[in-house]
Amino acid sequence: SIVAMQWRTRVAALVLCAAVMVTGEKQEKLRWAQDKERLYVTIAVECASDRSVGHTEDRFLFSCKGSDGNLHKTDFELREPIKPSASHCKQQRGEEVCILQKAHPHYFDKLTTDKEILNILKPDWSRWKDEDEGGAFENDYEVLPKSIMLPGTVELVDKTVKEGKVAFVHAYLPWCNMCAYTRQGFIRAAKELGGNQTNNVFIYIDAREDKAAAKRYNITCVPECFFVISRNGEQDEVMAAKGSNDDIANAIKAHLPPALSKVSTDSEVNHFIEENAVSVLVAVKGGLMSKATDSSEYVAAKKAAQTLRGKASFMYTDKKLLGLAPGNMRVWVNGSNPQTAALGSDSTALAKQVIGLSWGLELFNYTWKKREVFDSVGIPIAHVYPGTKSEDLEMFKEVAKELSGKIAFLRFAESENYMLKDFGLVEDKFPAFGIAESFDAKAKRYAFEGDSFTKEKIIEFCKRFLDGKLEPSYKSEVVPGGEHVRGTVRHVVWKTLAESKWNDITAKEDVLLLLYKPWSNDNQKVLTIFDKVAAALEKVEGVSLGKLDTSKNHYDAERFPIDEYSSEPAVFLCKAGSKPTQFAGALTQKDLFKFLAKNSPAVKAGWETLVKPKLQEIKAAEEEKKKKAEEA
Repeated sequence: SIVAMQWRTRVAALVLCAAVMVTGEKQEKLRWAQDKERLYVTIAVECASDRSVGHTEDRFLFSCKGSDGNLHKTDFELREPIKPSASHCKQQRGEEVCILQKAHPHYFDKLTTDKEILNILKPDWSRWKDEDEGGAFENDYEVLPKSIMLPGTVELVDKTVKEGKVAFVHAYLPWCNMCAYTRQGFIRAAKELGGNQTNNVFIYIDAREDKAAAKRYNITCVPECFFVISRNGEQDEVMAAKGSNDDIANAIKAHLPPALSKVSTDSEVNHFIEENAVSVLVAVKGGLMSKATDSSEYVAAKKAAQTLRGKASFMYTDKKLLGLAPGNMRVWVNGSNPQTAALGSDSTALAKQVIGLSWGLELFNYTWKKREVFDSVGIPIAHVYPGTKSEDLEMFKEVAKELSGKIAFLRFAESENYMLKDFGLVEDKFPAFGIAESFDAKAKRYAFEGDSFTKEKIIEFCKRFLDGKLEPSYKSEVVPGGEHVRGTVRHVVWKTLAESKWNDITAKEDVLLLLYKPWSNDNQKVLTIFDKVAAALEKVEGVSLGKLDTSKNHYDAERFPIDEYSSEPAVFLCKAGSKPTQFAGALTQKDLFKFLAKNSPAVKAGWETLVKPKLQEIKAAEEEKKKKAEEA
């Protein structure tokens, strides 16, 4: 009846009201905004008690008891991860404003994929900052036919592998410009290998949409881009995506066959040798009660084969072939000059041994491929800048032969002298020599700082390196001369930070230190702000400002935990005897002064009598300058 229907409607309305009264949520007034580094989420609630902020890396969690006596709770999954430790919420004009630090600085396409939240979420135009022009690359994958490449998930990868196919996977973040160039190489390989019409399946995964893929493959924008190759019953292989489109496509092709192929006859071995530039035959031992593939030597050989994909091709046998007895390996280069060595169970040592037997580790001219080869197996690299004298070049060749198999020697052209700054050496002084653990930016480097380049001294230096008796060298600008002028920004270099002079400085005054790269988009703006803050603090004893160009100077990553691949500036307050405190606000004069007033007693004490008058003086001078310019 109509009366019954009206009664049911009223009951439903009462139930809904009761639910709202219990939760007290006012989600229709949820607003958001963003800039490149932060998210701003505003909740229209005035908290009275029981305030709880429980953000995690991928969830927004906030609750409190409002002045209306109800519990207000907001809980939803974030589109992309944040840094909970650097995020906070604060009461502001009767609302709760949450500032969330993004895990990766870039513009989100949306705050969340939660449909209920999206229905009631509104933009906060008062806080919004538009993305810079030239944002993320267009998605090359979405225009491809599925016969070439499939959009997918980890479930599709697992299904493909169980069917006995090889899955080539690119899980990526669409906004990451750094890795966007790798897509064309991946596409080229897919097209040249027949796409998904063969036993190979090429799959791309948007790691924002598939959180399981993001976790499984540990997807980030830095430090390097990579693809994953999955086979049934085998551990995933990770392939670094480096070089040109051709390099990437060729590297993917090198992953088509198994890393370690079984051979059973001499003719199969000979055919394998004919087909590959560097061939490795591994003869593993099998027991009465165990398979050869269960042996530690086989496991080591397989890992070494995966490490050296595209650099050496591996085969194995559990019997005597071409006179090679089990427990040994043999290496051929271009089908000739076979060299035999005992087989061990250390995959890293085995990979190094193969490179040593095939490449020789004598003095090579530097190329990206050689760099990648030596880095892949962890062989330390000697950087040789011989200069113009032929006798110096011959001397380095003799040293390289003597230390073959222990250190790889690469000869660099004078045009590649920019790498010398990483050793703390002068870029235009030759000959020059140093040893790096690897080409990684964080790897330790050791500079030969003597003026006499003799075979004996270079060998002694190398042996001291191998024995762990050298102290590492670091890049640094020259220490500025003269005294620091108050009211200006101090020029800080690595040698200042590393020496006792820095302790002397911070013992007298707190230092607000800017770490920056000169090519940052906001570089000039931030440096100008620092100049103005320094000028305003001219008369305040006990605090000063400094700047460190991280493109020209090393810095201690433990003291200053910043992303070395990011060009975003970072600010730390350095005090004597304590770890630097990182500034997490917006890089504006206002926020920097608030940070200093909270963390530096000298600024707080001198704010009314010293800082404010100086700020007014600076403002008056700027207005006078502007007035004169307009009159002119």
